[in-house]
Amino acid sequence: MKLSNVSWGVLGSSAAVAMLSGCGGSQPPTGAAGLMPQTAITARAEHGKSWMLPEAKSRDLLYVVDGSSNVDVLTYPGYRLVGTLTGFAETTGVCTDSQGNVWIADDFASSLTEYSHGGTTPIATLDDPDEYPFSCSFDPKSGDLAVSNVPGVSGGPNIAIYAHETGPPVLYPDAKISEIFYLSYGPGSQLTFDGTSGNNYAMGRLHNGTFTTIRVRGARIY
Repeated sequence: MKLSNVSWGVLGSSAAVAMLSGCGGSQPPTGAAGLMPQTAITARAEHGKSWMLPEAKSRDLLYVVDGSSNVDVLTYPGYRLVGTLTGFAETTGVCTDSQGNVWIADDFASSLTEYSHGGTTPIATLDDPDEYPFSCSFDPKSGDLAVSNVPGVSGGPNIAIYAHETGPPVLYPDAKISEIFYLSYGPGSQLTFDGTSGNNYAMGRLHNGTFTTIRVRGARIY
């Protein structure tokens, strides 16, 4: 499964094709509403609760999070609204696993919720106690789910690893970084992430429990 960074959502399909949400800045994904025509925004408001058109299960879908209590589900390509998942506190990140299921990070609820492709009923929930989950990534090699936590009740930022998508997680803090935002698994289960160190942009890698710095030419990082 090939993962590619985009700035505002995640593409999931019944064939387990996926694009992981990612962004090189310090803000939650933005600009998703601009993809949707006014008729789509009106349709979302009229339903009020989670809904999905029957055709969604057989289509490639784009799950869009924007820091609100809803996740809009659009066709890809075409960007036509075919569903909305509701009931979250604040959605910040989304990723898919090898089965095509979708994980949604809800930072204010300190949890992640799993949905089947095109489904409206949660099939699993992972608690992220005393943390604020921002984004996630699934490792097809190990079956683990990685979650980035911005500074929360427990202290500074960390990465939580849920072995085989089950809890409780193992937490990996990095004292050299101020915030961890988006992350993505690469070859050999190496987990790459971005964030900030003080007022500077930062990138790093977590592999076998050890953090290393990724030097970016022309960027000031830790």
